[in-house]
Amino acid sequence: MPSLVKIILDETTGAPSDEDEMRKIDDDLEVEYERTLY
Repeated sequence: MPSLVKIILDETTGAPSDEDEMRKIDDDLEVEYERTLY
C-alpha cells in the first residue's frame, strides 16, 4: 500500500519522477513521524 506522502505527491506537480528519490522522501518522513509522534 502506498504511503500517504506518495499519494499526495503523486497528485501534485512537485512530485519527483525518480522512484529512488520518492522512496528516500517517504523513508525520511517515516523516521520523522517516529521521532516526533512517539
